[in-house]
Amino acid sequence: MPELPIRSFEPQDREAVIALHWELNRHEQTVSGDRALEREDAVACLADDEKQMASRGGVALVALIDGAVAGYLCCVLTNGGPFLRAELRRQAYVTTLVVGEPYRGRGVAAALLGEAERYARGQGVAALGVGVLAGNAGAERLYQRFGFAPHAVEMVKRLR
Repeated sequence: MPELPIRSFEPQDREAVIALHWELNRHEQTVSGDRALEREDAVACLADDEKQMASRGGVALVALIDGAVAGYLCCVLTNGGPFLRAELRRQAYVTTLVVGEPYRGRGVAAALLGEAERYARGQGVAALGVGVLAGNAGAERLYQRFGFAPHAVEMVKRLR
């Protein structure tokens, strides 16, 4: 397979990335049942990515297939708490990774993760993290194939 073009998110990608966020929210709704499903919620998701990158530093990337935005990744820099050894505190975290349904199974997610890892290594961070919803087995398999391993378990008790 030829190399997949990946570049930084640009203003002209906004509508395509909003559509990807919206697709991700609808998919995750089938897993978690708690996702906001309106287009304006997807707009807010992209705005949140931009806010996190502006305050923490990070990168937003798009993968292209035949000139169309096929996938999107946002990776931000984080600082772990004082409970971590000092040399392990600076980390990177993939806040968003989504591949459009027509482009899945074509290596888009792996290519975006590879670029995120290159970015993280270039920033000199100690680790690259990603979250996955419990029950999203496909995403778990992808991340494990890419070398991610479970590190912590976040638990939620619904109160309403």
